[in-house]
Amino acid sequence: MAYPQKEEQRNTGRTHFGKWIVVFVIGGVALAAETSLLLQQIPTDLLLKADKSKIIYSQNIRDIRCDENRTTCQDFGEIKSYLYVSDVEVPQAEIIFEGKIIKEDLSQRTRNAQFFKKETQNKRDYWIGKFYAGIPFYKEGNKWYQTETATTTIDAFEKQTASFWGKTTFADTATTTSNAGDGAVYYYSGATWAAAHDATVGDAVSYTATADDTICSGQWGGNYRIYRAFYPFDTSSLPDNAIITEATFSVVFDSVLDQDNDGNDYATVNQTSQASPTELVVADFDNVGSVEGTDARVDFGNIVTLQYTNFLLNAAGRGFISKTGWTLLGMREGHDILNDPYAGGDNTMNRANTRFSEYTGTNNDPTLVIIYSTALPIDDTRIIISDE
Repeated sequence: MAYPQKEEQRNTGRTHFGKWIVVFVIGGVALAAETSLLLQQIPTDLLLKADKSKIIYSQNIRDIRCDENRTTCQDFGEIKSYLYVSDVEVPQAEIIFEGKIIKEDLSQRTRNAQFFKKETQNKRDYWIGKFYAGIPFYKEGNKWYQTETATTTIDAFEKQTASFWGKTTFADTATTTSNAGDGAVYYYSGATWAAAHDATVGDAVSYTATADDTICSGQWGGNYRIYRAFYPFDTSSLPDNAIITEATFSVVFDSVLDQDNDGNDYATVNQTSQASPTELVVADFDNVGSVEGTDARVDFGNIVTLQYTNFLLNAAGRGFISKTGWTLLGMREGHDILNDPYAGGDNTMNRANTRFSEYTGTNNDPTLVIIYSTALPIDDTRIIISDE
């Protein structure tokens, strides 16, 4: 008599379970329909560039737009900037060095660096490390993909990243750091040259644009102005025992204005101490060094735009490189680093605009190429000599 009762209870449970499945499926369809309708209501230019599962990092930034000479700026409030994994695969790279083709050692690649083994000589391995500002690479399985940066409104971002469970699911956020803080800090309200040069806090910053003004000395509307550039590189993947023999910092200039051609109208490299390598604040304006990290100053009149300009680092510049953390490089205009008052007249400037890590692809990113060597592992094989 007990057996049929158990069977009845078991059938009842199965029936209830079936109802739950139906309810869940119907709820899922309703959610999908609601989500589809929601996306249709979002303007095309505000749609995410990739699925939310491909988003690595996001942050709120100020949408500040200025005219060409930064005489008028308007704050449109906060927007959302995000870094996402694109569908562009980044295969093994090749470089030509001293006439030889060298293939990348993919086993050594990191999210911001590529390594090329040059040769082995005199019990040392010689390497070329190419470091990028930002996080240009992302690994999924055994493949690497290009990352890109985009913006949208905060509301549009939240609507498109919301899930059924009330949470957002992004890419590998547990091991992801935020994007790089390469950009510039601007001061443009100095009544005197000294007021601008010695200011401790700037008037504005730019570190999320694809390209922007970076270095400048000038005078506009009766006020002196100075812009200072910041380029942080995560070089922690360098071996602790690396002996650095050469390093080159490279940037792509978009445009150059040279209106005080007195010999001090040049770009040079310095070390910075920005408070965070992943962002810039106006208080970073004076977090710059005055020691030049290159002997290869580049005169504004000799800059070729839309291609890399290279700065070979001198001994001081190579000393700026960290093997355990961030290498914080910067760039200053000649009058600024020499503290030589700009004398080009009112409404004139020596100004350069460069491309940042947010620029599409990696062919325009700021780079730091380091040539170094490491000792080969010691062979601890023991040689036993017998008296017999």
